[in-house]
Amino acid sequence: MRNYQTLTLIGGILTILIVLSVGLIMGVLVGVHEAFGNFTTQYGSQGTVNQYYKDRASMNNGLIFVSAAIPVAVIVSIAAITLVFVIKDKLNVLGIILIVLGVITVISVSAFGILGLALFVAAGVIALRAKPVQVNELPGSTS
Repeated sequence: MRNYQTLTLIGGILTILIVLSVGLIMGVLVGVHEAFGNFTTQYGSQGTVNQYYKDRASMNNGLIFVSAAIPVAVIVSIAAITLVFVIKDKLNVLGIILIVLGVITVISVSAFGILGLALFVAAGVIALRAKPVQVNELPGSTS
């Protein structure tokens, strides 16, 4: 396995794990906030109830963002992992694709995609500089 393939594989897997764990954590936090919000709305003052509704709207907006960004990051990571093992001859094209996929990853999940961006861009630069592997025929074989 070549260096750019290894970097892409590590970057893709880590990106998928990071965005899925962020989505899980956000879901748990929203659930906990909803559970304790019931106590706030029943026993809290008007100021704490208003603050609860503001926080609830903010957390729901964050959850909507994460639920839209997770599929994009997962699809981009799977595409990068697949392409790096499918495209063997046109390494310049592969390098550019990897850099673009890294930028798409960081745009879709913002700060949670920085690791994916770094590894995809590094893999893209290595792929741009790499030379295609020449397959030599075995001596004595006929084609």
